Amino acid sequence: MINVADGAELGNLNPAWCDGVGLVRTELLLRDKHDLMDEAKQYEAYCRIARWAEGRSVTVRLLDAGADKPIAGYTVDAELNPFLGMRGVRLSLLHRGVLSTQLRALARAAALRPLQIMVPMVTSPDELDQVRQMLNDTIESLAKEGLDCARPALGMMVEVPAAALTCDLFEADFFSIGSNDLIQYLTACSRDSRPLAALQDPLQPAVVRIMREVVQYANAHGIPVSLCGDMAGDPRCVPALLGIGLRSLSVAPAALAGVKAAIARYRSEASELTTSASCSRCWSVGRLEPASVWPNGWARIAASFRRSLTRSTAYRSPQITSRASLRAATFSLRRERVS
Repeated sequence: MINVADGAELGNLNPAWCDGVGLVRTELLLRDKHDLMDEAKQYEAYCRIARWAEGRSVTVRLLDAGADKPIAGYTVDAELNPFLGMRGVRLSLLHRGVLSTQLRALARAAALRPLQIMVPMVTSPDELDQVRQMLNDTIESLAKEGLDCARPALGMMVEVPAAALTCDLFEADFFSIGSNDLIQYLTACSRDSRPLAALQDPLQPAVVRIMREVVQYANAHGIPVSLCGDMAGDPRCVPALLGIGLRSLSVAPAALAGVKAAIARYRSEASELTTSASCSRCWSVGRLEPASVWPNGWARIAASFRRSLTRSTAYRSPQITSRASLRAATFSLRRERVS
């Protein structure tokens, strides 16, 4: 899937190149306070993106303003630490008129094509519950007005560590892991700090381990889970992401080809392992570790993954490249169905 800003970038893209839109950044679409209350403009914008997708899934993120994405007259000025302040759903619940307008436009657009709503910067289940109640009220109001509408699936971004660690407490229709903020908050490092760049390596064990916990919970309970953010578009991260069970990545259009190539390489290596082990059975994704029946399976996949790890200047120590630490870093590499 691809990430979209205002939809203008879709003009040169063929929808058949991807599986849909995994992230519509509405804060880049609604650039001033007048747009925030313009239901007609929002409705047309969402419909335009949905039409382009030709029936494929479109996930629209509610306004994720604040921090490095201010909107005059909407975001809070002069916060001492805006990245830990009023942003995302916190602002939406503060400006309920703006949220109601956006929900109306989205519910109306959902009647046209498949569309789902993603809530950003969620920390507690109560925040998601409040948005769900507002969505229900919005649909009821639209129906009374005689306007066509549908109830979109309502999911959440998992980007706050508190939400990641308690994902079982949220009644979300789907999860989308936001790697950029999750890494920033998990490592206590500002994204724009070059001296701290090594500490923010997306392949460090703490990051992948917490992501694995979310993915495992989601997969076990039939909750769709995806990843958006820079990590999803980094080919060197693809083996790790597929290894922890992720099967849906949303990337910038420019990263699409590179990520597809990385996925193809991963599948090719998995296929080679199956052939070399003379395995006659096809297995569903995420059910069994190759080490359990393939004597050399773990070693070969781990070697491939190790090559990705050692490209990172932060992880060249023998401890990280050992078999034990690879296991501890969550890479229970799963069998993939051989087509």
